[in-house]
Amino acid sequence: SVSDSGSPPFPERAQAGAAKGARSLASSAAQHVPASHREVRLLRHGDVLGEMNLLQGGVRSASATAVETTRVLTLERHAYVEMVNKTLMALETHQKVTLAEALACLADPPASRSDPDIRLLCRFFGEMATFACMPWQILYEFCQAAELEKSSAGRHVLLEDEPGEKLLVIVSGVVHLGKFRRRQDFNRDAGGVDNAIQSINEDHLNPTEEIDYFLQLGSGAMVGETALLRNANINASVLAFTECNFAVLDRRSFQRILKPEISARYAAIADTLQVCSTFKGWSWTILLRIAQLMIPSSLRKKSFVLKKGEPARYVRVISSGSVKLLYELDEFETLSAEEGNYQASVVAQIGTRVHVPSILGTRSGSSVELARLGQHELIGEASALSETPSRWTAVCETDVELLSISQSDYVKRL
Repeated sequence: SVSDSGSPPFPERAQAGAAKGARSLASSAAQHVPASHREVRLLRHGDVLGEMNLLQGGVRSASATAVETTRVLTLERHAYVEMVNKTLMALETHQKVTLAEALACLADPPASRSDPDIRLLCRFFGEMATFACMPWQILYEFCQAAELEKSSAGRHVLLEDEPGEKLLVIVSGVVHLGKFRRRQDFNRDAGGVDNAIQSINEDHLNPTEEIDYFLQLGSGAMVGETALLRNANINASVLAFTECNFAVLDRRSFQRILKPEISARYAAIADTLQVCSTFKGWSWTILLRIAQLMIPSSLRKKSFVLKKGEPARYVRVISSGSVKLLYELDEFETLSAEEGNYQASVVAQIGTRVHVPSILGTRSGSSVELARLGQHELIGEASALSETPSRWTAVCETDVELLSISQSDYVKRL
């Protein structure tokens, strides 16, 4: 770290850092944090630092210390601000691209797609969260190579355990992801799809006879990338719940265009896992493999993450937001103070912050708040490990971002 005056505030730590640079990042990072500081994040290849101070002015809000010998690319303040201003001006002068315009461009074969059409697609996909921070050249190549694929409602566009041969980006429509309860011959256009659609509601994705649907994805989401990255079979079935349009890359185009970018995103997920108490001390290689199995999702405030009595088929890590953990009393069930404190002690054993009010005389049909879970905490871990129904109900206290991994994949990695 270097202060605004140019003199190193912690010279002895800087010297110690140079001497110990050969150590692994995970084990040595903490040793390089100045005594008056705490570690906030470990940055890796491709990460950016210092940009907020350039835009907002004032003193820096954090110090950055090299943990090992590091190469960086620097950009002066005036050049960075000029680049940002030009980008904002360009965005303001462009009209928003409509879905119809984007679909018309995607319908053209990639070989005959013109530069103006490719740039129009870049503007369309650039407004999606998945592509918002993607480098321009990668976005341009994606829009140049992607092909349009349409699907009617009720069709499985990907099936679990099939070879991964393509990446799909949802341009419009809604899909649901699910796992087979037991693998068997399955007709992707029938075989229980009608029942599956009827069983899905806004609050929760209920299991059908063949597949348990656990996640809903909409415009901008990617599916199929994990199988391509790992050169493995697809790990979850994808059902087109409504009529859908997809931008598709085949395996070869994916490896050439998007694999490096998505690999960097999985590294970011591994960084998040590294902060979780459950995963502290795990090797970076294993965390990266777990990251490839995790599916990002968003839930609105008051949505159910898990309900009491349900099997926890998925373990979820909270990326952002807050979740209440409740003990719901069944009809005619009462909860004594002793039982409430027992439930709280069980929750405490899995590392959460427990808030147990006075619960003497709690009536049947009500619920008791046992804990509030925040960033980097896990939901469903205890039930997934014990393979027993959940003891608690988890409800979003705010809008929540989650990372989900199936129970079987989670246990296998443990």
